[in-house]
Amino acid sequence: MKAMIFAAGVGSRLKPWTDSHPKALAPVQGNPVINHVINQIRRTTGINDFVVNVHHFAKELEDWLKNKREEDNINVDISDEQDTLLETGGGLLKAKKFFEDEDCVLVHNADILTDINLQRVIDKHNQEKNDVTLLCRDRDSSRKLIFNKDGRLKGWKNYKNGEILPDGLQHAKGDKELAFNGIHVIGSKMIEALREYAEKTGESRFSLIPFYLDNIKNLKISCFNPNDNYRWIDIGKSETLQEANKLFKDHE
Repeated sequence: MKAMIFAAGVGSRLKPWTDSHPKALAPVQGNPVINHVINQIRRTTGINDFVVNVHHFAKELEDWLKNKREEDNINVDISDEQDTLLETGGGLLKAKKFFEDEDCVLVHNADILTDINLQRVIDKHNQEKNDVTLLCRDRDSSRKLIFNKDGRLKGWKNYKNGEILPDGLQHAKGDKELAFNGIHVIGSKMIEALREYAEKTGESRFSLIPFYLDNIKNLKISCFNPNDNYRWIDIGKSETLQEANKLFKDHE
C-alpha cells in the first residue's frame, strides 16, 4: 500500500513563511510538518512508499525529501506540478500512475497533524468495502459534509452563505454534519471515476469535494468519525502553526 501526501499548495495563509519556503516544511517542534506526517504514517500503518506532489518552492521540498529518503530508507515518488497547480482532484489524477496497481491509497494533506492511528482509517475502509473513506469530526468549520444515518455522504453545506449541495437536498433523521479532517483512503474504483470526471468536465484542475458530490450515487463514500479525543490540527495559518508547536510538543 502507498500513501500520497498533498504538499503542492502555496500556503497563502501561512505567510511570511511561505514567501520563501514550501508550506510542507513549516517547522513544528524543530522538524518540518511533512516529517511528522511521514513518520506518523509509517509508525501506525507500516507504509513505506510515498507519493508527494510539489509546486511551491518545489526544489527546496524535493531536496528535503531526497534526504529523508536516504536517511530513513523510504521510497518517495515526486508528482511534479510546477507548471500548473492542479488542486487536490487534479493532483491526485496526475499522480495516479504511481499507484495504479494499488487496491487502495492513504491520502493525507501535508498541513495536517494528528496522532490518530491511521491504520484504523484503512481498516474502516476495508471492512466496509468503501470506495472512499473520509476521516471526519464534529468541529467548528464554515463548510461541512452531510452524511446519512449509515455514514454515507449525501451532501455539503457552506455555513457562510447557506449554500447546500446538491441542490434541493433535504435533511433526514439521523443525518450528521461533519468537517473533513484532510485524511482519506481511496480505492481503485474511485481513481477510475476521477478520470471520467475530468473527461466529462474538461477540467484538469479541480478539487476533490465537487468530485465526491458528483459521485454520491456511483461510489460508496463514507465517513470515519471515531469517538476518541485524538489530537488534530491544521497548521495552514500562522496562529495554528503556533498552536501545533504547543499541542504536539511531545511528537517526534
